[in-house]
Amino acid sequence: MSITEKQNKDFNYVDWIRKAIENNFITYYDHNEFKNKKKIENSNNSVGKIFKANWNNTNTNLVVKTSYELDAEKIVNELKAQQEVNFHKNILQIYGISKLDNQYSLVLEYADDGSLYSYLKKSFTKLGWDDKYCLALQLANAIDFIHSKACAKCTGT
Repeated sequence: MSITEKQNKDFNYVDWIRKAIENNFITYYDHNEFKNKKKIENSNNSVGKIFKANWNNTNTNLVVKTSYELDAEKIVNELKAQQEVNFHKNILQIYGISKLDNQYSLVLEYADDGSLYSYLKKSFTKLGWDDKYCLALQLANAIDFIHSKACAKCTGT
C-alpha cells in the first residue's frame, strides 16, 4: 500500500465535512428548507436524483444533486476541486451541501438550460455562428482557467 493510499484510507471524510461546516468553510443547507422542489430529468436516472429548488422561500433557484455514488470522499474531493476554480463565471458554483436520509447532496448553481450538452443537443441548429463562437470561447476560457489552476498546483506556484 502506498503512502497516498494509506493517507486516504486513514482520512475521515465525514469528519472533514463536519469540521468544514462548523468552521463555515462549507455552507450546510437543511434539506427541509428547500421549497418548490421539481425533479430534473437526467440521462442517468439510476445514478441519483437532481432537483431544482428554492432555498428558504427565496427566489434563487438551486440544484440539489443526490447520487448513490456520491459518498463522503467524493463530496470532499469535489469541494476541494471547486475551491481551485470557484472564481470563474463560466464554471457552475457549488454553494454547499445538504443531507437527506444519511445521503449527502451537493447544492449547486442552477443553469436555466441544463447542462451544456443538453443545451447544445436541443439548440445547436438554431444558433447562429456568432452564438456558437461565443459558446466555444466561453468553454475554452473555462478550460484554460481550470488548466492554469491545475498547472499552478503541480508546479507549486
